[in-house]
Amino acid sequence: MVSLATGDEESGNLASFCGGALITPTKILTAAHCITEEKTETLITHDLHVRFGMHTISKTSSDAQEKRNVVEMKIHEQYDGKLENDIAILTLESPVEYTDTIQPICLSPTCLVTDGMETIGMGWGHTKYEGKASEYLRHAVIPVVSNEECQAIYGKKDNIIDTMLCAYGGEQDTCQGDSGGPLVADYGESMSECRFVQVGVVSYGQECGQTKYPGIYSRVNSYLDWIAENM
Repeated sequence: MVSLATGDEESGNLASFCGGALITPTKILTAAHCITEEKTETLITHDLHVRFGMHTISKTSSDAQEKRNVVEMKIHEQYDGKLENDIAILTLESPVEYTDTIQPICLSPTCLVTDGMETIGMGWGHTKYEGKASEYLRHAVIPVVSNEECQAIYGKKDNIIDTMLCAYGGEQDTCQGDSGGPLVADYGESMSECRFVQVGVVSYGQECGQTKYPGIYSRVNSYLDWIAENM
């Protein structure tokens, strides 16, 4: 889990605004809407910084063990500025070294996501809708909901397609500021060589922590070929 931030790196006054996941020493997987102007496909122009190995965060300080600047941003070619293909890859200025607290997340073509499976969302986002960002890394356990059920709940408001994944945990949810972060499944001992697998990227929700609406995530398995092509 990494934090995406903007601001003055020299003074340490960096503002975290999205999350992401380390997938190689120089690549971060995140959401396209995190790095584009609101509801457009135009890349943001201000400097981006990535912080690693971090647990606590505030407006002026953090316990991040590593920081890197972003030198390249790649959004999915068919990102529509809204929900579809809401995925992106960031390239870092230099590789990060793996440690006990800085590790890449696994991406797997064979690990299936099934309805009702418990997943884990995480981030430094708001603790409630229009609330305040968390000063420490939080997580929520969120069961997967079928796309059919998700579509029935959202109705004509949004089109839930195969490249999306829905998860619903009642008051447990991802929220503003968690966008771009990983949705992770724990496959236990059956995947001992790669136990925790990223299955989603935080994309969208109807507010957050609502008792009715699931959160919507980009389904990582749908984009493995695209990710490989842009590594």
